[in-house]
Amino acid sequence: MTVETARRERAIGSMVGLATSDAVGTTLEF
Repeated sequence: MTVETARRERAIGSMVGLATSDAVGTTLEF
C-alpha cells in the first residue's frame, strides 16, 4: 500500500466517521 492510498483511506474513513457521528447526533436530538 502506498502512502497516497493510505492517506486517501484515512480521509474516507474520517468522512464516514463524521457522517456516522452526525447521523447519531441527529437521531439523539429527536
